[in-house]
Amino acid sequence: PGDLKRIEPMRIIEKIPILSRLGLHLRAGAELVRATTKFQCQVRVSHGGRTVNAKSLIQLLTLGAIYGTVLEFSADGDDASQAIEAIRKLLRSWTESEVED
Repeated sequence: PGDLKRIEPMRIIEKIPILSRLGLHLRAGAELVRATTKFQCQVRVSHGGRTVNAKSLIQLLTLGAIYGTVLEFSADGDDASQAIEAIRKLLRSWTESEVED
């Protein structure tokens, strides 16, 4: 009865390099977790054959992302594009003013 359409959640995938000389260290990782937990969508990060939850600091740190590492971020959900934009802005800000330890 009726014409129901199944709506798939939005998925955005973007590769973003780590351009901070300090890499993805503890404080930077915590900033990334704070940025991603503001969104409802699931955010994952991939590098070197590993995929982790971007909302988990411990998992992020296991990636060992140093300066120049290109991380692939994927966001699934209604606010996926906003999440990827926030991640892009955050990572870009690390190059403009290095995150202090």
